[in-house]
Amino acid sequence: MKFKITLTPSNYYQDAKKSKYQNPVVVESLEDFKKVILKDYACAVYKNNHRSIDDFLYADAIVFDIDNDHSENPDNWITPDKVSSFFYDVPIYIQYSRNHMKIKNEKPARPKFHIIMPIDKITDAKEYRAMKEKVYSIFPFVDGQALDSARLLFGTDEPNVDYIDGIRTLTDFLKECDDEAKFAQLGETIPEGSRNKTMHSIVLKLLTRYGLCIESLDNPYLVRSLDMDYVLNH
Repeated sequence: MKFKITLTPSNYYQDAKKSKYQNPVVVESLEDFKKVILKDYACAVYKNNHRSIDDFLYADAIVFDIDNDHSENPDNWITPDKVSSFFYDVPIYIQYSRNHMKIKNEKPARPKFHIIMPIDKITDAKEYRAMKEKVYSIFPFVDGQALDSARLLFGTDEPNVDYIDGIRTLTDFLKECDDEAKFAQLGETIPEGSRNKTMHSIVLKLLTRYGLCIESLDNPYLVRSLDMDYVLNH
């Protein structure tokens, strides 16, 4: 694994009221990850071991929840593979939720999981939250109610985890999105040798412009935005 991440476990189990989170752990493998999540944990380090926004010290990893409550159509549900396809080249730790693929509130079972990605170290709680909000703005399938800088995740006595490898941090991915947004315009012809990056940029722009939903991928503007001669001949 190219990147290490720091997680802070507690001595508690599924207790959201507790705030003492101590002894940060550097995670370098899936086995390390499994050990940490046996107890409630956070993806940041806090002053005096007190998990709170005001006591935020730093984070080199960022977490999001995916509950798939945006649609009742299974074709539109987000899976870890779809997350990885969007945040391409970014490593992702996955912890499947206790309600993963279980019927809840009389709704059909669906994928539910947490994703954790490495970032460049952040030492400001507001900056950390701003990064979460930025991800939510381009990928609104994460839980928008779980973006604060003191977020905790419940531990599990039977860890169900996975890992998708990558070669860059989420910070670098977001920088690339910013750079592409400066020149990627709908209706442009895809230049030779840069089809993947340009298509990603166009899709990202469409997701933003047309309601930030998977259905946007069927929008006729996507067809118009591509050079069909190129697509048909490659």
